[in-house]
Amino acid sequence: MRATPAQRVYLKPVIASIPKAAAFIVALLTAPCIHGQGPPKEAGPFRQPELAEIVKLDPTIKLDIRYATKNNFLGRPVYKQARAFLQRPAAEALVRVNQALKAQGFGLLVFDGYRPWWVTKILWDSTPTEKKSFVADPAVGSRHNRGCAVDLTLFDLKTGQGEDAQRIR
Repeated sequence: MRATPAQRVYLKPVIASIPKAAAFIVALLTAPCIHGQGPPKEAGPFRQPELAEIVKLDPTIKLDIRYATKNNFLGRPVYKQARAFLQRPAAEALVRVNQALKAQGFGLLVFDGYRPWWVTKILWDSTPTEKKSFVADPAVGSRHNRGCAVDLTLFDLKTGQGEDAQRIR
């Protein structure tokens, strides 16, 4: 249903008074409803979701959740809290890896785990066409959306500094 010319004149000052950030958030939250978009529908014998918070299973795993800060390619926070979750089997495997790394003097630093579908949509919509190959297509979803992918690196337990792959080999 379209607004009449009289309604448009009335709405202009109202819309102009809404901060751009608030308008952006409203647009993001309502876009899936308006355009019929949403997470992809999947069929199959899937296990029941059981997200586990990584640091509750092993508090020695460090977090640097970039999408909860401005330190990401969007230049603004997307998450409200710096927390990381995975499906329980993946989270438990991550804990086992972290325990094995300790014997070698390393620990895990996690940047992201489970990612809600709407965040994938924001990342996709904010990415220039020529760089879309670096982000998941929300029409398909991603392993992050399913809680079975984690972005991480190693850090040296003595120095606390991140490590690069060349030095670790």
